[in-house]
Order: sequence, then C-alpha cells, then structure tokens
Amino acid sequence: MSIKRRTIMVGVITAAGAFGLAPIANAAPIGTTTVTIAARPNPATSTAPVGLSSKVKPTIWVTHPTGTVCFYSGTSTTALACGTLKLSSNNIMVTHVKVTLAAGTYSIVAKYSGDNNYLPNSSKTITLVVT
Repeated sequence: MSIKRRTIMVGVITAAGAFGLAPIANAAPIGTTTVTIAARPNPATSTAPVGLSSKVKPTIWVTHPTGTVCFYSGTSTTALACGTLKLSSNNIMVTHVKVTLAAGTYSIVAKYSGDNNYLPNSSKTITLVVT
C-alpha cells in the first residue's frame, strides 16, 4: 500500500522572519549639499523689505533636496524667516523670503533642514547693512 503526502502552503516566511532578524530600517541621509545665500538689495533701507534667497545644490545627486531653509541673524536661534524649497527653472532648489529689519548691520546665514537623502547644512555668513 502506498501513502501519498500532500503539502499545503499556509503562509510565507521571509528569511528575516525565519531567522528572527529585525527588518532593515531606513538608512540615515548620506548626501551632502552646498547652500548659498544672497540678500537684495544690500545695502537696504529699514522702510522696505529685503529679499533673502538661498540655493541648495547636491554635491552628489541622489534626488532633488526637499525641506526648508531658515535665515538667521548672528547667533540667534530664532529665525528671521523660513521658506520651503522649490524647483527653479534651471533645476536648482531655491527659497525666497522677504523680511523687514531695523537699521543696523546683520550677519545672515541660511540653514537647510536636510531630508531623508541629504544632511542639514548651512551657508557662509553674509553681511547685510540696513540704513
């Protein structure tokens, strides 16, 4: 007498599940960017807004950077203004904001927030004179 065996697959076990391995988490961002800043007009007057702009360009392209750029004066931890990155016509991510400042001399820096692909980064500081 012969015995026939039948195998029924009830579910699927992944290799990680079979060996008790944890799933791989998303890797930390590894791309870097260069961040540039400009202020127009410079010098400016305290009676009119100043345009602050920033460009965020990948040093090694993974995808377009996303996120925000905030503009700071000196060592202040309070942003003058923040803007969301947008794709420009020349395929560079940019942010434009307008601020009104009292008379004085300001050291302005743009700080990129980073995203899943790119690390946060800052621009060099520029001097803005408001009369």
